[in-house]
Amino acid sequence: MEQQNGRNINKELPFLGFSHVCYRHSTGFLYTPSVKYVAQKYICYWFIDIIMKGGRNLDIEGRCPLYWKLKRLSGLKFRITCHDWQEKLIWQREIHSSFVGDEVSFVFTDECWDHHGGMLTISKYDE
Repeated sequence: MEQQNGRNINKELPFLGFSHVCYRHSTGFLYTPSVKYVAQKYICYWFIDIIMKGGRNLDIEGRCPLYWKLKRLSGLKFRITCHDWQEKLIWQREIHSSFVGDEVSFVFTDECWDHHGGMLTISKYDE
């Protein structure tokens, strides 16, 4: 796959319709078809795993929703950040990745789908 310079993947997501269908991650948290689409198309299930494990391991009580972002710094170097709803940085890490986009963001919340925590794309959360 070719690198897509300066492109925010969230702005390129197709409308997948409103759905009550969700997928269950091995952590027990749920995620939407749009999250699955991003993970499959851009081969970034590893980022989904980081977010889901963060939802389980970070002290998030009263801090949700959490905003997770993967952003290219340069070349193959990226920064992953997690901010709470007050824009307070909770967690960050720099990694190397072959991710083809320059940026993608997700929302993790503990208040959706009948009290199950889960993950949505930013565009779905804003609707």
